[in-house]
This record gives sequence, C-alpha cells and structure tokens, in this order.
Amino acid sequence: MVIAVYRTGTREATDAGRGSPNGGLRGRLMRDQERCRYPCPACGSTLYGWVRVHAADGREPTLDRCETCGLTVTRGESPPDVNAELAAIARGPGEYAAANRRSFQAAIGEGHWAGLDSRRRLHLTPRAARLLFEKEGLEIGSIRYPAGGRNLRWMWQTLMNGVTLRDNFARDARAGRIRPDGFRERLAFMIDAMVTVLAAVPVTVLAGPLELIAVMFRRGGEIIIEARPVARHVADELEDADELDDADELATG
Repeated sequence: MVIAVYRTGTREATDAGRGSPNGGLRGRLMRDQERCRYPCPACGSTLYGWVRVHAADGREPTLDRCETCGLTVTRGESPPDVNAELAAIARGPGEYAAANRRSFQAAIGEGHWAGLDSRRRLHLTPRAARLLFEKEGLEIGSIRYPAGGRNLRWMWQTLMNGVTLRDNFARDARAGRIRPDGFRERLAFMIDAMVTVLAAVPVTVLAGPLELIAVMFRRGGEIIIEARPVARHVADELEDADELDDADELATG
C-alpha cells in the first residue's frame, strides 16, 4: 500500500522544528511533525508525526507514533474508532490477526515496511494491543507469532523495497494497482520490474531465515491474538479497586 515515504519525525525533531518556516514542502513536513490533536488511543500519551506516505490510491496520509506503547496511528480529523479497527482484524470468534509494528521487519523497513497499510487507522504492537483490548472489555489470553504466512511475504517485500524505486512494487503490480503514465513513470516501472526479477531469488533466500529468527525472539511480522470478554465480576472488581484508589488519593491529598 505504501509507495513512497517523504520524511521521518521524532519527538526531538518535532520540538526542534517549531521555529521553521511554514511555507513550501519543508513547512508542510514540519507541520506534519507537530503533535497530533488527539492522544494515543491505547495509553493516552502524546502522538507525534512519524512519516508522511504516498499511497497507491493517491492519498498522502501522515502516520503518527506513540513513543510510550509504540502504537502507530494513521492521522485523521478525529480519533480512530477502536471497536471498528479491532473488528477489521478479527479472524473469527476470539481471534485477531494484525501486523506487528514491533517486529524485526518493521524495524528494518521503518516507513517502507510492507506491513504498513495506511487504509487502517491503527498499527499495533503487542503492548498497545493489550491496552486497546482492555479498554474494549477484552482480556488477551495469548499472543502468538506465526512462523509462516503473510509475515514472510511482508519480510520479502520489505527487503525488496530497499532496492526498488517504488515501495511494494511486486505486490502492487501483481494486483494491477500500478498504471504508469508518461515516459518517466514507464521507465521507472521497467527498472523496478528488472530489479525485482534479478533480486527475487536472493531476497527470498534471505527473507525466510530472517523472519524465522525474528519469530524465535518474539519479533515476528504478524501477531495472532486470542482474546475473550472480561468476566462481569472481574470488571466489577477492577472498577471497585479504581474507586478505592481514587478514595485513597483524596484522603491522602
């Protein structure tokens, strides 16, 4: 889905860039680095501009990142609908599958990671998933890291993104999402096609072992989450405990 990344941003870059001019491309990028208008849906911390991407459908969304729990959020006018986002990754009753933003392949690719899908608002880490599910009244029983499947394809495509002009070229070309128009785009398409053919086998040989090692260290590209609704009596106990904590704070304050 992601074709090109325009820039990266961190908390330090955000704070350092506040005095930059607002005109032109540089000003637009600096505005992207500003703090998001709503907090992290998982932990409530501040979201900071991370990368601005050029998607295959022509959009140029900004992705914001929480530096506390690692959650990445596709920026929008309003906070994400967490319930809808979790429903979108549900594979069946009590089972969810999502790309892992804390994976080894995500660290390699950063904004060029093939697991990013800017059509989604939330890009999870295991820690962020636990916080989000808890807020939705769900208790996570286990988080697994599959050794095979689309995570292997994401690793392969992420490595390929390092040698092609266009991110996710093989995937988007196969899906018919790339329609080059004009000499320069056709030339770039031909270059990417040749590079992909030449690099496909070596990258395949490298991608498999890298992802298997990542899975061994619980840094695989995909997480499978098993969750169930929190029992009513447990939720009541947690609510009572919160009320007791609040009362203690008032008494000691």
